[in-house]
Amino acid sequence: EEPVEEPVEEPVEEPVAAPYVCASEGHSCECNGTVVYGRSVPTLEEMLLDRHVVREGVTGTIPCTNAVLSDPLHGVRKQCMCAPSGLPESEEARVDSDSDRTPAAKGPSRKLLGF
Repeated sequence: EEPVEEPVEEPVEEPVAAPYVCASEGHSCECNGTVVYGRSVPTLEEMLLDRHVVREGVTGTIPCTNAVLSDPLHGVRKQCMCAPSGLPESEEARVDSDSDRTPAAKGPSRKLLGF
């Protein structure tokens, strides 16, 4: 009699909640996650290319206003986007890679050895 193989249960990945526009400037944004305040554009990726403000750990309602979030783009119509799962990996990686640069990676070392 052959042993019966038990099906291996693979871990179920939590679905990543897509970012969405939660409010236009001057209105209230309902969000549980990260709020990004910047230029009124269709996608979070486009918003992150321009000056913006990030408020992490929002739970509930936050006013989408210059008074609360500051004004990243004076004289430009803005909006709030809610990213329930946080910012995209590429944005975090870009920030991390900038801070991880060492002087040796930027060019030849000027240290003189043995003197």
